Amino acid sequence: SIFFCTLLVPGTMMACRLLARQGSKALLARCATARAVRSFSSPSSEPIGFVGLGNMGSPMAHNLLAKGHRLVVCDLVQSSVAELVQAGAEAAGSPAQVARQASTIITMLPAGEHVQEVYAGKDGVLR
Repeated sequence: SIFFCTLLVPGTMMACRLLARQGSKALLARCATARAVRSFSSPSSEPIGFVGLGNMGSPMAHNLLAKGHRLVVCDLVQSSVAELVQAGAEAAGSPAQVARQASTIITMLPAGEHVQEVYAGKDGVLR
């Protein structure tokens, strides 16, 4: 299943509306905040996908790695990806590749158009 993280993510509700417009009711049902917020206190063997490694995303991803979580990361800025790979994350070439490797995906994106592209774009999470 895919979880849409709504914690501190501007534009995430736009992603939910986009899913509704596209008729993705099953995915939309998983988009609720209560379903998105899950405990990351104990690491699991399954990786967490992380898309968006900017000012907020990178420190959050580092914290998850420090707690022992496996991460699959993607960002347009390759130096941000390389920094997390050096810290122990696995790189993905696109949001779609993140989704193929992780069932829990956190996005930390700056604006609604970025959210739309990451979720529904050509190489998006839902592709």
